[in-house]
Amino acid sequence: MVTETIGMKPSRPTDLSADRQSVSKSPTVVPDGGSGAQPNVVASLVICSRDRCDVLARCLSALETVSLPPEWEVVIVNNGSRDHTVDVIEEFRARVSFRVISVNEPLPGLSRARNRGMAASSGRIIAFTDDDCYVTPGYAAHLVAAFDEPRLGYLTGKVQQYDPRFARTAINERSEPYELRPYGYVRTGRVLGANMAFRREVLEAIGGFDLEFGSGARFPAEDCDAAARASAAGWAGRYVPEVVVQHDHRRDLAEARTVHSSYDLGRGAYHMKLISQSGTRLAGVRGWLELPYRVFRRPTTLRGELAGAWGWWRLNWTQRRSRR
Repeated sequence: MVTETIGMKPSRPTDLSADRQSVSKSPTVVPDGGSGAQPNVVASLVICSRDRCDVLARCLSALETVSLPPEWEVVIVNNGSRDHTVDVIEEFRARVSFRVISVNEPLPGLSRARNRGMAASSGRIIAFTDDDCYVTPGYAAHLVAAFDEPRLGYLTGKVQQYDPRFARTAINERSEPYELRPYGYVRTGRVLGANMAFRREVLEAIGGFDLEFGSGARFPAEDCDAAARASAAGWAGRYVPEVVVQHDHRRDLAEARTVHSSYDLGRGAYHMKLISQSGTRLAGVRGWLELPYRVFRRPTTLRGELAGAWGWWRLNWTQRRSRR
């Protein structure tokens, strides 16, 4: 794999290889609410869920079968659920030996929930998957090993279709790795929130996830937005196909079309945000220059992207006026 040469070197990250050699072998189960200082936690896996207790139960059952290393922790964010999500989390915690943190974020929104999970976590690496995904054997080892490259600030991994009977959407099954250059354009779909990870210092430096993006907010594309801000800060990203989750979304074709329409909205908002800020303007221009290609492939994209761009600009303009 070819590693990008970076003109401006970010601050030196934590030496993760040393952490893996010195971790404690005594996993802990942590009560609801917070983690405290846990210097030996190498990586945290954050899973957010809202009113999908049956889906979450399948996700957590898959985690039991892969046997996460003791230097990992799992942070489960209950995003204001009104079903039996709390019971599912407590039953899971009682069954496993690795460290588990359960936190509640009452206000809806995936970005808000992920930020809450980040705040409750202790890992030097913070990984994210969705509650309808299944982590596979080898996921943890390959993910941590990738961050031995000191310039790597974030990564995304393979997202496989779990059940071929359903629509092929929100997946990335490429076999070859690819690089995401620092100060470059992060194309939508190149980083998937169902399987991504960041160094803690990177997420903290960019301020976490933008609350205007993500499921439950105005626009999707919170994953690419976070990656783009990390790239603008000088960090390299990478697609690592050995880091694998399986996506069990169970959407039929009609549901997939609805999801794609929402992705169009998010893509337009994302590109408008890029082009509106000096540090990412060139990346935003590149995104808009590719619009004819996207429209050629799917003509309905045009209306959604323009609506998303207008929606983000209007929201930003309103917020600026309110601060005056």
